[in-house]
Amino acid sequence: MRWNIQHLRTFSEALGPALMLRQREEGRTRAEFDTTTGKRRWAMKSFLPGMIWLFLPGFWISQTAGDLLANGLTKAAIGDRSGLSIDLTPGKALKGDNADFFHARGIEKQKRKDYLGAIDDCTRAIELKPDFAEAYNNRGVAKESIEDYTGAVADYTTALELKPHEANAYVNRGNARIRLEEYERAIADYTKAIELKPELAEAYIDRGKAKYALKDYSGLVDDFTRALELQPDSAEFYYIRGIAKKDLEDYQGAIDDCTSAIALRLDYAEAYFLRGLMWLIIDDPEHCCVDLKMAESLGSIPAREAYRSFNICD
Repeated sequence: MRWNIQHLRTFSEALGPALMLRQREEGRTRAEFDTTTGKRRWAMKSFLPGMIWLFLPGFWISQTAGDLLANGLTKAAIGDRSGLSIDLTPGKALKGDNADFFHARGIEKQKRKDYLGAIDDCTRAIELKPDFAEAYNNRGVAKESIEDYTGAVADYTTALELKPHEANAYVNRGNARIRLEEYERAIADYTKAIELKPELAEAYIDRGKAKYALKDYSGLVDDFTRALELQPDSAEFYYIRGIAKKDLEDYQGAIDDCTSAIALRLDYAEAYFLRGLMWLIIDDPEHCCVDLKMAESLGSIPAREAYRSFNICD
């Protein structure tokens, strides 16, 4: 064979750490409120392509702040975000429980990426209503957005003390613990979330990634298999499971998962690249060349480098 086996190992072994790096630097750098479910919604382009989330504080916010708050939310519902900020300024007269007002405005500030402002408003809501579990949870989300992961864990913990059956709060705390590299404790949080809400696919995904960080590749495969039962149309779930199968030396299984990912997303450059490497490992350079060329045509720089390094394609 003319290809360099050391180059192949280098490219292949880089896929695993790249998975965790992408989780830290891409998938976890933008977080928004999902106030209809009370959990943190990660803005992961690869997980949710084309999805537009409408963040309306309707589930966790009572209407005791009166018509002023209702008017602001109505404007938000029809896309007038400026109307929401105008109607939720502290200079306006409010009636009822103002903790709801500050919580609502904190959510809006989080949506606008004013994280410090969101923290201030959630703190004010907590001062007015010390048992406001949702305000602790959402303040934790804002703290994660400024990389205060220890503070976020503390807020999620308080939220869970107040509402111990909130599966999404366990997922949130697990995510913060991942950022602190507390993988075992994160796995425990995700497991608790699954016990409370077995259909929560995100908990399986995040637990699988935490297991991967501990080199429990079979654990990731098991968790992503369950997630795929819940969300069978996720190309990325197949791709990530394929990476774990590669680490388990189940090369045909990795090929099959990449093929499933590509069937769901025809322009999935990373899946073509991984499948190309797997073809090469099982000594099928012809299929390897086809996949590397396709990945390169889709803009994959690693595929271009591998294509040149292996020197197997005319």
